[in-house]
Amino acid sequence: MGVVWMERDRSKGRWTREELKQLKQLASKRVDLNAIAKELGRTPSAIRTKATQRAIPLKGTKKIRLV
Repeated sequence: MGVVWMERDRSKGRWTREELKQLKQLASKRVDLNAIAKELGRTPSAIRTKATQRAIPLKGTKKIRLV
């Protein structure tokens, strides 16, 4: 029996302008990193990386749940 490789999409792809705008808005409102990730459909790591690349401060975020 051979190994079955399953293709897995490891990323959502390129960031859209709308997603970047949303990231900036949510970060400025101090929304929690995990909530931002859930809202944008990306991992917290991806959010942190993009925020660092774009100099978007995530420090001081507080736990705000998005409905």
